[in-house]
Formats: sequence, structure tokens, C-alpha cells
Amino acid sequence: MEYERFEVRDPMFGASNVYVIGETLVDTGSIPKSAGSVAPIERDLDETVLTNVDRIVVTHPHVDHIGGSETAQTLRTVPHVVYEGAETVLTDFGGYLDQVITEWRSIQRALPPENDLVDFEWPRGLSFADHTLDIEQTVSDGDTVQLGDEPFEVMHTPGHDRHHLALVHKQSGTVITGDLVLEHGYFIRGPLRAGVAAYETSLQRLKEVDPMQLFPGHGDVIEDPIQAIDHCLEISKELRRGVRTAVTNTPTTLGAVVDRLLDEAVDDYTRWLFTTTALAYLEEMADDGALVLDWEDGVTVRST
Repeated sequence: MEYERFEVRDPMFGASNVYVIGETLVDTGSIPKSAGSVAPIERDLDETVLTNVDRIVVTHPHVDHIGGSETAQTLRTVPHVVYEGAETVLTDFGGYLDQVITEWRSIQRALPPENDLVDFEWPRGLSFADHTLDIEQTVSDGDTVQLGDEPFEVMHTPGHDRHHLALVHKQSGTVITGDLVLEHGYFIRGPLRAGVAAYETSLQRLKEVDPMQLFPGHGDVIEDPIQAIDHCLEISKELRRGVRTAVTNTPTTLGAVVDRLLDEAVDDYTRWLFTTTALAYLEEMADDGALVLDWEDGVTVRST
């Protein structure tokens, strides 16, 4: 199977992968930082690559994976394939992003005041009201999607997002995994619709496929998939245990929970990312009735 992998830099998440297989593009990178800025995918990919794209498949509807679809002039009218339900995000991206920013502001209160991300404003001045994406097809678990001339089976892999999919190429043992499996092994809480239990189930399903290589949404191609999946599952188990022990009967802030689990010396971005991850495990425990999570004034938690 022939493919090209490109890294698209963005103002928040470092870099996102996009893949070109035939004339099909998988994911489209991030939105720009502000109005008037060029879409990152148009900056980082040659124009001839983009003009040859006749179809876009989206692994999940997050800003760093559908940003080019929403902001790149060359991609707005290209037909899109998304997992069922994700079209509601792509067709009202501005409304979705407003909800994300509201949630983000609550989480930022858990950061130390000197953290650079406390007052980080992104995006600035972007409007998504003047266009509607072309949703050619919505797919569900077990469907087949053509990427170029290659057939890929759709696997529903919720967790990072409830509308997350992976694409399985059985002939080569390749799976395009979006943000299900990342090199560092940690679950990344996607905004609004994430779930740790679903994430772990998706990892187990992926393991049963016995893939030969994984094409992740960030980082290099993963050549030892089973080891990487097991690493993710083990980290998740350990993190759940650690988060649970950090919660007491006394109301505790999300920031204090993170302080008990994370080294002070980590950089601002890592602390923010770990804060959102810890929150995902707290949300799972709250859903199970093991603790109470309060968003009223920042995020606080206590045992039941």
C-alpha cells in the first residue's frame, strides 16, 4: 500500500499527521491561530498535493484534525466521509468550538496562575458561519471505505471522542488510528465527548485485529502495535489507581489532584494536558458514583 504522511504544524498541539492514499486525504490538520492566518495545511503541504485530493476521510471531529476542512479554501468543497454523528460538529463548527472554549476556561482554572495557558486565547476572530462542508457519506462500524484504490474497514473506536473511527487495511495489517494510540501511551481527554472506559474497550478491539503497523494522528508510524497498545492499557490502569488515591472526603481542586500526581518541573503544556487527562478519570469515577465532581467554581472533587 502506497501512502504519504505529512506533518501539519499548528499553534496549540505541536503537529498533526495527515495521510494521502491515492487521491484521498485522511484528516486535515488544525485551524489557524487567528483570522487572516493561512490554514496550517495550506502552509505545510504543497498546493499540488491538495488540489489532487478528491475525497477527505475524518478520523474524528477535533480542531487539530478537521481544521483544514473548515479553513482551507482548497478543501472546503471536497466531499467528506465521517463517522455517523460527527457531521453535527462539522456543519456547526462555530457552535461546537464555543462549547469547547467554555469547557476549556473551566479547566484552565486548575492551572497555576503563572502557567502560560491560563490566559491563552485561541482562536481569535475566526468565523465558521459562511460555509457548509460537503458531507458525502457517514459511516458506521464495519463499513468499507475506499482510500484511493485500497479498501479499509471502519472500526468505531470511541474514547478520545465518541465519533472516533479507525481504518483497518487488512491486506497490509495497517490501521489508521487517529488519536487512539499515541507514542507517550496516555489517554488524551478530548473535549465534551470523551470517555476512559470506551477508550480502553477500543484499545482491546484494536489489539484483536493484530495489526502490523499503526498510522497515528500524532508522531511517527508505530511499528510495534501490540506493545504500544499494552503500554497504553497499563498506563491507563495505573493512572486510574493514582487518581483515585488522590481524592479524599474533603473537597479537593482538580489542580491539587494533579499536584499529587505530577512532578512540579514539567512544562506548562504537559501540565495542562495531564490536567485534562486526570479530569477524564475523575469524570468516569463520578459517573460510577465513586465521587462527586463539581464544576460550579472551577473543578472540585470529593469522595462519596
